Amino acid sequence: MEKNFDAKIIPHISIERCVRCGSVKNGNGWVKNEVISESIDRLLRKNIKITGDVNTEWSFEIYVEDESNYKVLISIVAERDNALAEKRLETKFTIKNTICDICSRIAGDFYASILQVRRNTGFSDKELKVIEGILDKLSTSDGSNMSFVAKRETVRNGYDYYLGSISMGKKASRNIRNTFGGDIKVSSSISGRSDGKDTYRITYCVKLHPFRKDDFIYIDNRVGIISSMSGNIIKVKFLDDGKEKRYDHSTLRESRYLGSDEMVCNGVVISQDRNEAQVLDISTNNIFTIIKPFDITYPKDIKLIKTEYGNFILDSVISEI
Repeated sequence: MEKNFDAKIIPHISIERCVRCGSVKNGNGWVKNEVISESIDRLLRKNIKITGDVNTEWSFEIYVEDESNYKVLISIVAERDNALAEKRLETKFTIKNTICDICSRIAGDFYASILQVRRNTGFSDKELKVIEGILDKLSTSDGSNMSFVAKRETVRNGYDYYLGSISMGKKASRNIRNTFGGDIKVSSSISGRSDGKDTYRITYCVKLHPFRKDDFIYIDNRVGIISSMSGNIIKVKFLDDGKEKRYDHSTLRESRYLGSDEMVCNGVVISQDRNEAQVLDISTNNIFTIIKPFDITYPKDIKLIKTEYGNFILDSVISEI
């Protein structure tokens, strides 16, 4: 059987690795976060040449010579008609330091689009993490080697992100708008010329709603809590009857912001009947009456909110959000 089976590999294989980000060259693209054993396995599969009508299995061992050179021993076992044959091969891998396309463009201050994210009330650490998570995901899944964040700048009421592709800016602006709610404005400017034609740099400005989910607002002469936000649609659940209503962004500009979870305090229901409840505010020891939004029996320990427009028990409303 050995006459009908052969295996070969070239004696030396280079692994091109970016000295800045550690990405490894793979054809016309670059692979992020690939360890040396994965690179060797991928390149062995590409470069081992097997001839013969046989079934094969192979394994390899890596021997480190220094930080840039690796000796690799390969064992290939072939099977045909229950007969086995083995070939042993040897090759050498060398790390070749270079700079990937993305890092080269970042070093040259290249960017194709700007993503501006703004909110008058600022951003929490959690919200910033969500925004940059969206950008990180697009950097690896956008399908373009030019999908990268060149830099981030902190500006008044937000952040500017300089991105490697126009498609990344477009997708990121939509994802952020759909996550937090807001408006997108697009503008362009001439950045240069290529092949005798003007090239453009696109700016996507995402202005987010000043409100957040679970904020308390006053709108239509009623107190409500924002139950959900998506794009330009905001849902408000009213505290007086527990009913929900949809608003668009422009309508909500007429509302008044009351506060968020810092307004919520603990209370105790002293007594109640079908229509109202006597409630003790633990923080002040004041007792007041709350009209029930519908026929409900409150538990003894409750959460409540006090506003200039009235006091409300939250348990019957928030539990449904």
